[in-house]
Amino acid sequence: MVFSGTESIKIGFADAGEISSGVSSVTADLEAAYDRTGCLLDRKVKPNGSPAVYVPFMYNPGEGNNSFVNTMLMDLERDEHKVIISRRHEAIHAVQWNSVPVLHASPYNSASRVILSPESWILMTLLTERDAYAKTAWLNAVDVLQGAGSEFKMQAAREPVAPADVDLQNSETRKAIQNAATCWDLRLKHKHADDEESMTLLDHYIQQALRSYENGHALRSASENFSSVTYIRLTPEDIFSIGKAFGPSTFGDYAPDPMFTRLPLMRPDLWDRLQDLNRKHGIYSEAQLPTLSQALSPMGLTPESYMAISKAHIPSPVYQEPQQALAMA
Repeated sequence: MVFSGTESIKIGFADAGEISSGVSSVTADLEAAYDRTGCLLDRKVKPNGSPAVYVPFMYNPGEGNNSFVNTMLMDLERDEHKVIISRRHEAIHAVQWNSVPVLHASPYNSASRVILSPESWILMTLLTERDAYAKTAWLNAVDVLQGAGSEFKMQAAREPVAPADVDLQNSETRKAIQNAATCWDLRLKHKHADDEESMTLLDHYIQQALRSYENGHALRSASENFSSVTYIRLTPEDIFSIGKAFGPSTFGDYAPDPMFTRLPLMRPDLWDRLQDLNRKHGIYSEAQLPTLSQALSPMGLTPESYMAISKAHIPSPVYQEPQQALAMA
């Protein structure tokens, strides 16, 4: 797969024509942050099994293309309010990957010799989603307070995190966003996946993270020796950075709240699958793994220079067709 139908898009609310006072300052801030990412929308490639996805990396993007594809895929043939909300959510993902170096430690990133451990990969997946849902609900809540139309209100209320979950009138904004972030996984613990009644939606996200990690490693193993890869762990500083990529910090004031630093309880089969991955990659203690900074130091890199190299990386040509092996958020 090569992204060939990409174009720049706006992610604001003004195109819905429902805010009498125009675009809110919060939405304008997101538009500005999103514009700085250089993220594009590909109208030709449809998201697979989801109405919208952000794709940061493609392991084999085709000759001459960056592995940091930084592209949004979206079903635009939906209700306009659904599209607006999806754009906001995926734009927040684009801002996360544009500004947080540890998110580039992906098995799908051929520029990286450091990779998040399986446990940290799952935690990262849950944190980036929590942040995106909470911040999208914040944007939607601001619009509701400013007089959004009834159709937008109804759609926003159906989201996993709704405007009503962001108590802007009785709480300080940062705390209101943090409280909203706890709603996401609490709700998913009590909802079940459409295709498996015994699996909650939270377990579904964990299963997707495990599958993504396995697929990314399978792709790398076809062309690389994994003995040269260093596995790293997420730190509290990494978690805090994810939560403040856009807007007030989602996960704590000056450091992440402990509730955001550990994995939720998992189904036994998913926990066993995680432990199998740890054993496969020779990981026996998450706490003993190096941090991103520690892993990069012998290479003469800082997290910031590492991310700059990652964004600019064009893989050497390989003798195979570009593959649908994507890291999606």
